[in-house]
Amino acid sequence: MGLLTASTGLAAHLKMAWDVVLVGRSSGGEMAAFAFAFPAMLIFTSLSQAFYIATSATFTRDNLVRNGCVDATAMKRFMAMYFAVGIIAAGVFRLCLPMFLVLLGADSIAPFVVEYCNIWLWSVPMLLVSSASFSILRTLGLIRTASMITLASVAISASASTMFIGQPVFGYPLRAIEAAAYSTVLFSFISFGSALFIVMRKAHKGVSSSEEVGRELRVFARVAIPVFATNLINILYLSTITRIFAQTGRDGLAVLGLVDRYEQLLLALQMGFVAVTTPALKSRYSTGSASEINPVSSRTVQVMLSSSLLAAVLAISLGSFLAFRLIAPVTIATSATFAMIAISISCGFQGIFFLLSVMLNLRGYTGYALLWSVVRAFGIVVPLAFVGRTLGGPNYVFAFIAFGHIAVGLLSVAFIKRVDATKRALLV
Repeated sequence: MGLLTASTGLAAHLKMAWDVVLVGRSSGGEMAAFAFAFPAMLIFTSLSQAFYIATSATFTRDNLVRNGCVDATAMKRFMAMYFAVGIIAAGVFRLCLPMFLVLLGADSIAPFVVEYCNIWLWSVPMLLVSSASFSILRTLGLIRTASMITLASVAISASASTMFIGQPVFGYPLRAIEAAAYSTVLFSFISFGSALFIVMRKAHKGVSSSEEVGRELRVFARVAIPVFATNLINILYLSTITRIFAQTGRDGLAVLGLVDRYEQLLLALQMGFVAVTTPALKSRYSTGSASEINPVSSRTVQVMLSSSLLAAVLAISLGSFLAFRLIAPVTIATSATFAMIAISISCGFQGIFFLLSVMLNLRGYTGYALLWSVVRAFGIVVPLAFVGRTLGGPNYVFAFIAFGHIAVGLLSVAFIKRVDATKRALLV
């Protein structure tokens, strides 16, 4: 189930990469605009992840989910709230977009980014609702259904990208980057409509009072806000790492740009394991089945480390072969090969960190989750990256960052055992 769920994240990343390739064939300037669109997208995907985890924490409590159905009253009120939050967040970001682009130094690329965001931001409300819907579907045990919806959405929207990016759309001339934005909106619309339709089919007559729903909203906020704050810390952390690589020279930035998509694919696999484990852990926390918690988290850790080992073996076996055939400068190819191996070795340990963060948030230790994220980013990994930059080029930076992720992962394993052992009740 973890592999199936992870495959949806991998497919979505590949679809985005395919859009970038197609746009690049039409315009180099429009392709460069994606470098400034990605930070904006990361803000909202982080928000959707917070909604996913908070929804899982909320709908496995009390009687909101029972007998394979979800409480209709609570579900409708939550979905309406998600959609409203999405509209407000997208509107506020659009007003702040010019300032955001100035801070990023977009300059001449800014008009392309604005064109993309003017269209793409329409998908934000649908993104939040579909993320919460997928959380409920997986809580209901419909893991295959949720994954099939995402894979179908990717297939249809990727086909639309292939047909329309760089081509007139029904005779109407459209910029390549605008066509890519419409393709992403199509993906969100299919996911949103399909997931919400199935969730509503699984709804039973609502019995929740306004007071009960208000209590659940407080539970949702207590989980969602710290999770989103944690994700914002991660965005700041990634920006700092980029600055460090910029100080190693142009080759360092080039290597970082080449291997970043590779790392995101590996982390999508790890987040797939976390997504499947989240409802299982939450259900056990709610029922007090402490004896069943440790095997669940232990098996997840084992799978994460096994996948990391497999990725490392593949990177060692194929990394050099691929890099020296796809990348012209030998120095960049060598560094990219080393970076792929380092990232592969450490990705499973990053997954363990994500698992611990989710467990802490589900148990109500939101402050500890936020603190551990800050310590991981700016107390361990970033200082080690500075050490690597001081000692030499990008290879040293990648090596010390990988060491930092491994150290954080090992510490997270110890913390997971303590979280499993505690008998503290979930948020009330």
